[in-house]
Amino acid sequence: MSGVVWGVMLKYLVSREIISYILYLWKRKFERRMESFNIFIDTCILHDDYFFHNKSNRQLFDYMKEGLVNIYMSDIVLKELRRHYELELDKVAIEIEKAKKDANRLMFKLEVEPFDIQVMLKKFDDNYSSLASTANFEILQYSIHMLPRIVENSILKTPPFFAEKKSELKDNLIWITYSSFVEKVKLENCFFLTNNVSDFCDTNNHSSAHKNLLQDTEKFTIYKSTSEFLAEKSGLIEEPKIEFKNYIDELEIDPDYVKQQLQDYFMDIIEEEIAIKIVTETDYSLYLKHDDDYVNGIRSHYFDIDFCEDIKVEVLNQRALISGVFYCIADFDLSKYNFDPECPEQLTITIEFNYDLLEDEQCDNLEITSIDY
Repeated sequence: MSGVVWGVMLKYLVSREIISYILYLWKRKFERRMESFNIFIDTCILHDDYFFHNKSNRQLFDYMKEGLVNIYMSDIVLKELRRHYELELDKVAIEIEKAKKDANRLMFKLEVEPFDIQVMLKKFDDNYSSLASTANFEILQYSIHMLPRIVENSILKTPPFFAEKKSELKDNLIWITYSSFVEKVKLENCFFLTNNVSDFCDTNNHSSAHKNLLQDTEKFTIYKSTSEFLAEKSGLIEEPKIEFKNYIDELEIDPDYVKQQLQDYFMDIIEEEIAIKIVTETDYSLYLKHDDDYVNGIRSHYFDIDFCEDIKVEVLNQRALISGVFYCIADFDLSKYNFDPECPEQLTITIEFNYDLLEDEQCDNLEITSIDY
């Protein structure tokens, strides 16, 4: 069989392995999302705390960043929060102007850092746009197809959102957005955080939805505050992280272990990164290969990781961040622009790196942060 055919077959097999590995990672990501705590936020939970700064909200936010919980927010909630934020900024601006006038009247100087309301609103928008681009925070859009049902509820005065002197269109839309979503994607472990118990909750049991709302879904457990939710659930939320930490501790991760993983999973990436670095800085047309063929003036005889050091392990949710330094020896011939004579070269290369160690000792997301030689 010709070398070309063997090369094609090898590329095919490698491609299959890569695709299988990617599918494995996506499968695990989806499974973890289904198993996680799924938190749905009402406007009142973040009123006066638009950026998750309060202690309990910050803890929930940190859990989300670690991948321990998923946070969902209706776009109606987001719009309402933004409006509340804008009104507060308007109020503060008026109070500042009044304070300045009082200072002038009382003959003292008041220095207040100026702020632009539109700039602050952009900060709000950018913050939530950034959150929405992460894996564990999602803005749920309402659908126009939900409106006929809400109109019917309004006409029939269907509780809990409608009565003779009551019309809560917004809350009804938030509920339908959330309940439709959890049923559509078959989410479990769903929790709705709201202190609006009169609109959402059963009269005799505030942890359960109103009986009419249970017709939409029975998957929500309701908590009146983030602190109440965390007081009851934080131990369970952190349990997977503790279990994964115990798993990582048993692996005895040392420099030799990390070297082997780098060699097994990331050698192609490492060679390419080093090649790009040297091409950029030396003006040599470089491409490292494991065979002895000339490629753009370079013949590579040897490339391997020599040893690792300064290994650090940070356990996150279902992954551990492995970081440190490793040293590569690259032994090859350089012939700049294919000119003679050949120039034998050997480089010792220092690389700072990090990567994710997952379950079953799978590895992903190598990041090379520094290359020196």
